[in-house]
Amino acid sequence: MDIIISRMNMLDVTEVMELEKACFTSAWSEAAFIEELGREYSYVLVARAEDRSLAGFVCFWRVVDEMHILNVAVREDLRRKGIARKLVEAAIAYAGERGALSATLEVRESNTAAIGLYTSLGFVNAGIRKSYYENPRENAVIMWIYDLSRTGRKSP
Repeated sequence: MDIIISRMNMLDVTEVMELEKACFTSAWSEAAFIEELGREYSYVLVARAEDRSLAGFVCFWRVVDEMHILNVAVREDLRRKGIARKLVEAAIAYAGERGALSATLEVRESNTAAIGLYTSLGFVNAGIRKSYYENPRENAVIMWIYDLSRTGRKSP
């Protein structure tokens, strides 16, 4: 599937919020996404389908030399089409080009599809955060790519 990836702007916030609410039981607020737009270390990339509708997004921070992926969401009808992979690859490349040397994220322990995706992208399991998630309460798997220079990805 062809998608276009770009940085989120204020015009994207309403659609991003709709997708956030559809994907997560503990959704971020609209104010939180607007706040991310104003942070110099925060990036939200959006993926748009051929019809220009929002297909997904990834939110991440680049702090000093580390990238932290905070949130990845893909529209339910477009899952399993490589969109999450393209978003995470773009985020890794984007952060790497801006000085990130490593990347980390947390993922629900039960989200085997996401864990499989992250593993295929070079993330390794680095431990568990007990009771990290709410609604429902669940452990998080902590995952890392310790050396982003080995990924060789270029940003969009």
